[in-house]
Amino acid sequence: MVRELERKGQLQAMLLDAEEKTKDEMATLRTELMQKGLTAQQAHTQAWEMVREKYILLPPEEYSPASRRTAQKILTPTASPG
Repeated sequence: MVRELERKGQLQAMLLDAEEKTKDEMATLRTELMQKGLTAQQAHTQAWEMVREKYILLPPEEYSPASRRTAQKILTPTASPG
């Protein structure tokens, strides 16, 4: 996903959009949580946890067959000469 956005010249715009959405939603959630009785710090922490899952934690990118073989070679232990 990142490589594709970079290739298309859209990565920076997408990052700025995600930042803006994150900031706006954080402010909204923090206000709502404080109205429900949470302290400012509790509201901030809970809002951050909710928002990061939505906007920041992305699913892993798919590997190409070539990079999958390379990763497999790196991760597969080889028999040590005995």
